[in-house]
Amino acid sequence: MRSYGGRLSDERPPTLTHKEAVALSGELYRAWANGADERRERTYSVTLDPKTRLPIPDTGDESAETIPAYWAASREALEKLKAQDDAFRERVARGLPNPPNHKRPMEAAFGRIVDALLSQQAITRLEPASHEMVLEEFRRAMMDAFDARQRKAKGDYSPDPSAARFPQVEESFSAAPPVRTSKGARPKVSLKGLYEEWWKEAKAAGRSESTNDSYARTFRVLGRFLGHDDASRVSADDIQRFKSYRREQGASIKTVRDGDISALKSVFGWAVDNGRLTLNPAANVKMVAAKTSHARERASTEKEAAAILRHASDYQSDNKRETPKVAAAKRCVPWLCAYSGARVGEVTQLRKEDIGQEGEISYFTITPEAGTVKDKKKRVVVIHEHLIEVGFLDFVKGSAPG
Repeated sequence: MRSYGGRLSDERPPTLTHKEAVALSGELYRAWANGADERRERTYSVTLDPKTRLPIPDTGDESAETIPAYWAASREALEKLKAQDDAFRERVARGLPNPPNHKRPMEAAFGRIVDALLSQQAITRLEPASHEMVLEEFRRAMMDAFDARQRKAKGDYSPDPSAARFPQVEESFSAAPPVRTSKGARPKVSLKGLYEEWWKEAKAAGRSESTNDSYARTFRVLGRFLGHDDASRVSADDIQRFKSYRREQGASIKTVRDGDISALKSVFGWAVDNGRLTLNPAANVKMVAAKTSHARERASTEKEAAAILRHASDYQSDNKRETPKVAAAKRCVPWLCAYSGARVGEVTQLRKEDIGQEGEISYFTITPEAGTVKDKKKRVVVIHEHLIEVGFLDFVKGSAPG
């Protein structure tokens, strides 16, 4: 069996149904039956042992692919490939040596393509019998593709009778959970329920509410995008499409990479570690980091900072709908940030009980109990005398608890 990478587990490698194997081979068939293109050359290029390399007739100025004999010879080479593969395996079984650096013929021809198509379904290894079935179905698909090309080379462009025998990958792998073990099919695992299980542990471990908000949003959007709530049906291809969908929605590269993909990897990874799923469909999904250009320094200049603080001091609400609490925040928050170095979110979540006094020193406490705090560390900050002069403590005193 081909050596597959991926996470090791106590379970046996997954199996495929015959329908799933044929569906995967259909991808190879369509790439070759419909003519050469860049995608075929890049993804579905078939490697053959030198002894079975496809012969190219002497064609002069014509392309070899337009000559029926080229495809007939190619099909014959694939028939020989099976016999050579059987001979190779027989020698291995009998303990006889094969030529140095000589790979198993079927693996040399199709192994790379099998790996690529399985990875799209978040499968990194297969149970041996399934692997044998997939290799043989790929060889059969190529033979059918060569038949189709030979007919076209002869001028027959009628509908290909072989095309209909290949089920669509999406239908085959979504009709049931794509990965099965010797214990049989796993029960449905709800996306929502899976996330809630993860958050229960993550919350106990100290993850922030902002993480909960962000990750939960990602899973809600994923469920709407997929049109179902079955986590066991989610494939690597689904996650790739979801990544593109989020970008089309207007989400930034950073949001998708550090928010959505990070959430999916974490939760699905936890599900694998805890036996809720067999594979993590987001494990190998990546997004290229965006190169950000800065036309200026990120920090405010002294002139800009002075303008912000001056505007905050002079602010008077003329909006009848604006509450005194919001108006006071617009006056005080910029100054609180300037004097403390705290983030806006840390300041705006301050509660009345977070303001205290010890002797003549007034202070406020930034604490994870109030909400999201950088590094989740509690810290105490002395309130600057200017804030006391402009009435910050009077505002706190007149506020309700919370």
